[in-house]
Parts: sequence; C-alpha cells; structure tokens
Amino acid sequence: MTQAMTKTELEARILTDIVKSYEPYDSLEAFGEGFADYQRRKHQNPYDGMPSKGLQAQAWDRGCEAAARYARAIGEPAL
Repeated sequence: MTQAMTKTELEARILTDIVKSYEPYDSLEAFGEGFADYQRRKHQNPYDGMPSKGLQAQAWDRGCEAAARYARAIGEPAL
C-alpha cells in the first residue's frame, strides 16, 4: 500500500522536477541567483548587456522562469 505524500513532500517533488527540466543550466550559480531573485521580486537580469556573460544571462533567465513555474505549480500568486 502506497502512503500519500505530504504537502511538503509534494512541493519538493514538484520543485525537483521543474529544476531538472532546466539541465544543464540548473548547475550554474546564475540559475540559483535567478530563482532567488524572482522570489525577491528582483526581475532585472544582472548579466544583461554583458556579452562575455551570455551563458550566465541564460542561466539567470531560466532560474527566474523555473521559480515562476514553481510558484504557479504550488498555487502562489505571480510576482
């Protein structure tokens, strides 16, 4: 018999699945920065306009997007 997941376990599973869908960007520090910045309502990519930081800019954008997807998935209001 399978035991039902708690709300916390379900949210952790959702988060893991969302983050995994952003491989390989999820392994970059900028991804975590973008995720945290979204939650802090800081939506300006600090890497924009820096040609040598293109990969970081993409990772930041994807982190921000992942945070938005997670918020919607668990029923939080959009920021």
